[in-house]
Amino acid sequence: GPGPMSDFSDSLAKWDSFYGSIAGVSATLVGLLFVAVSINPKIANSRTRAGLNAWTGQTFQSFSAVLLLALITQIPDGSGRTLIIGVAIVGAQGLARLVVDIQRIRTGDRDPGWRGTAGVRRFAAPLIAYGLCFWVMVALIREANETALGSLVAVTMLLLIDALDNCWSLLKEIGKDKE
Repeated sequence: GPGPMSDFSDSLAKWDSFYGSIAGVSATLVGLLFVAVSINPKIANSRTRAGLNAWTGQTFQSFSAVLLLALITQIPDGSGRTLIIGVAIVGAQGLARLVVDIQRIRTGDRDPGWRGTAGVRRFAAPLIAYGLCFWVMVALIREANETALGSLVAVTMLLLIDALDNCWSLLKEIGKDKE
């Protein structure tokens, strides 16, 4: 019957086609990233280019996070508990990956393009997105409603746009290595 749980289910149902589309797009783009990196696999596993290696991993991470968030919204859970836990896991795992990657760049890449603010700027969008995951989680805990669900769009868009931009830059980098 009516109540907070059914209201949340109704609110989440309104987002089904959006997150279903996002899941399909993200899954496709993860596959394309695999194809692009397979053209020049040393980009993904170069020990001398820690920045580029981390950036490739972050791009995969962003696409995967968007895919996971989209899939989590499709789980039938009228309480929203699954979505809250999923958003928290995506945020925590994304932030942990950022910390590890930034540390690896600081210690392993001499290229000035990856040093200081130039390198950190490359990770600004995912940092904001993963931070927003915790804001969304709190908003969902306080009041699982359409406004809280709408805030999740900012997370998915930041990650998706950043990953698409990274893919383009990575393809250009792969092209340079092939010349």
